[in-house]
Amino acid sequence: MRQPSSALLQVAYVVTDIEAAVRTWTQTMGVGPFFIFENFALIEPKYRGQPCPTPNITIAASHSGGVSIELICPNDETPSVYREFLDAGRVGVHHIATMPSDYEAAITDFEARGHAVAFEGGLEVGARVAYMDTVAAIGHFTEFFEDTPGMRELLALTEDAAADWDGADPIRHL
Repeated sequence: MRQPSSALLQVAYVVTDIEAAVRTWTQTMGVGPFFIFENFALIEPKYRGQPCPTPNITIAASHSGGVSIELICPNDETPSVYREFLDAGRVGVHHIATMPSDYEAAITDFEARGHAVAFEGGLEVGARVAYMDTVAAIGHFTEFFEDTPGMRELLALTEDAAADWDGADPIRHL
C-alpha cells in the first residue's frame, strides 16, 4: 500500500452477477486482474448491533492505481448491509473504505456524529472491519479496515498484480 492510511483506499460495488461485473470492469474500464474470493466469510458478524449468521458472499478485488475496486455479490438472503442494499432496489456504489491509524477512535468519532455501526466482523487476515451507516449523509456506507499486517498484505496483493497487468488472466480464483 502506497497511500497514507487515512486516504480513501477502496470503492466497493454491490452487484447481482460477479462474473458479468468483472467482465465489465476488465473490458470496459481496463481494471484487473480480479481476485475472486468465493464464500467470503466474516468472523463473528454483527448486523445492526446484533450477532447474525455469516452472509454467503462472493468478492472480486482488484486495484485501479492506488484505489482498491471491490465487487460484492450476495449469494443468499442472510440479513447484511449487502442484502439491505439490494432489497432497497439498489446496485452500484455500496461503500468507500479507509484504514484509519486508530480504528476504535474512527468508529467512536463517526458514532458521535450520528453514524451507527451497521455491520462489523473480523477477517481471516487478522483485521476487523466496520461499516458505518453514512447512507443518508453521502449516499453509501463508509467502511473502516483495521490496520494490520494481514490487511496490508491483502491490499498489496491486488495492487501489485494490477500495477503491471497486461490484460491476461483477468480472473484469478483464491
